[in-house]
Amino acid sequence: MCLSPLYNFRLLDMTVPQDWLKWAQRIDDNEHVSFQNFVAQFGLTDQTTATQGFLELLESDEIRQKRRDALKASFNYFRINNEQQFWIQRTAEVEFQMSAARAGLRIDKAGEVESKITCTNVLSKSREVLEARQDDLALPSLHPPLVHRKPSRLASIPPLKPQFVQGDKTSAGELSSATPASETVLSADFGPASSTLPNSTPTSSASAPSAPPRQRKSFTNKNRLSLEGRYRNLGEKWVLESGTVVEDVLYTAGSNENCAVFSPIHSFMIDLDDPNTETLFSEADWKEIRSDLPPFQHYGDEADKYLDQCMDVDTKEGLKAVLEMRQQDPECRIIHYCLDQWEELLISESSPFPVAAQLGEPWWKENAWGVCRRLATAVKDAFIIMGEKAGHDSTERRNQDISNDDRKRIGVKADFLWRTISSPDVDWSAGESATVWDPASMKYRHEGVFKLPRQLHDILVARTSEVGGVDSLRKEYVCGLLTGGPVIQKVQICWGTKGKNITRFFRSPERRLFSTVQELGTSLLAVHDLLILRATTLRLCRTYETSRHQLAKEQAKKRRQELPFPSAMPNEKRRKFSLLSSSP
Repeated sequence: MCLSPLYNFRLLDMTVPQDWLKWAQRIDDNEHVSFQNFVAQFGLTDQTTATQGFLELLESDEIRQKRRDALKASFNYFRINNEQQFWIQRTAEVEFQMSAARAGLRIDKAGEVESKITCTNVLSKSREVLEARQDDLALPSLHPPLVHRKPSRLASIPPLKPQFVQGDKTSAGELSSATPASETVLSADFGPASSTLPNSTPTSSASAPSAPPRQRKSFTNKNRLSLEGRYRNLGEKWVLESGTVVEDVLYTAGSNENCAVFSPIHSFMIDLDDPNTETLFSEADWKEIRSDLPPFQHYGDEADKYLDQCMDVDTKEGLKAVLEMRQQDPECRIIHYCLDQWEELLISESSPFPVAAQLGEPWWKENAWGVCRRLATAVKDAFIIMGEKAGHDSTERRNQDISNDDRKRIGVKADFLWRTISSPDVDWSAGESATVWDPASMKYRHEGVFKLPRQLHDILVARTSEVGGVDSLRKEYVCGLLTGGPVIQKVQICWGTKGKNITRFFRSPERRLFSTVQELGTSLLAVHDLLILRATTLRLCRTYETSRHQLAKEQAKKRRQELPFPSAMPNEKRRKFSLLSSSP
């Protein structure tokens, strides 16, 4: 990156440069205007100059008011929570370039071979400084917790305030104002806008060691024909009070030639966190779509009391005292196991949190979130399967149109599956993991916005088909889990309030494992969410079994009524039984 000294001056009551405005007005699939991108784009190195310049840019009348408000809100979060860490990293980048320049000069003075060794050492040391300064980025949730629970210690801890993402809607909203309603141009990428919350630090894509960006699969003309076929075969549709048919809106948007990649709307799934999807509906329609979400199932009273007790702990001695008390209740044992794992992380002299990104995905899954393997504790025939395993329902969906002579396709693989081992096996939940927590990354947008919700959708559709219809499971969730470093986030999907085709999903607030015992109470909110996931999944299992048994009874009764009796020489007993079976 070439640093330009052109903008290293104070901007006080000056006209915003045209190249800044052109950059800000550029239309992308995702919001690109942020303070971090602004500094990198124009090579700014002075904190005061950059801050004043960005504020001048945000006050420009060339940017629409609604978008300016969203950008200002995001900038305020950044200044309160992430500014210091950003400038530490920015200074390291500048030092890295200066070191490279000095090393280059030594090549001419000290000889080619010796100077190359010196340059390599300087660059390697600078890269180590950059890699050690990575942290996580938080994503705000749009929905308040829907748990029916009693007042407890949990209620006294101020959680992240649930709010709608005030992301940029330029890709859909601003373009739609310039085109007729029937020809609305939609963003090619449906997903939640990036934002920053308190207690979060952005992860630099330039220095974070991560896998290559994972692009979504292109949505081709062949896929559009397939979408048209599925649309024509839909069951009862969801008609809103205004007369809007939800399936028709999603089909029109998904079949648009400007929608170039797969998105949830192609499976008739509504992402309630996505501002681009929201723009497809009126305010009243969107409010109706988001209404009547099922409540979560709360965990037991014993676990509630034990978790309250643990949340009062703020010293290492207190933590050890809590761990000395053995628990018998299955949910309490899950809490105890989690605390036992965390004890080593919190009191260790070598804290893993400053080098979270370097430890890798398997390390965090084993040492911080190993409790996920215990979620099916004391559940008959249920197991948590960790590792890259294909979901049965995803595999079934991929092979539903394939003949027996063709090669069977493998379903989408998950890092976490809750499966009942029976005949046949049944999946209830799924999860995905990442090395670092970065909602702005392509990996999160692929797995958190599309891949995992689609897996949960497959599970919900399959379980529904096995119990006779949508109404049997309309008030149930299929829950999933996203993990990245010391952060987890719960994802859940349910049916729409009407119709037989639309599913709705959203993400709960992210929960973070903090690095000190003093913050243990806030860290335990992650355990609270895991217990909610467990209890809600068990409720789904109970509702499924009840509905399945009821369906089996009804089918047996129907088959018995349809049994033919031989007409030749009927005896009196058989005749009476025939009359009894045919009576209502």
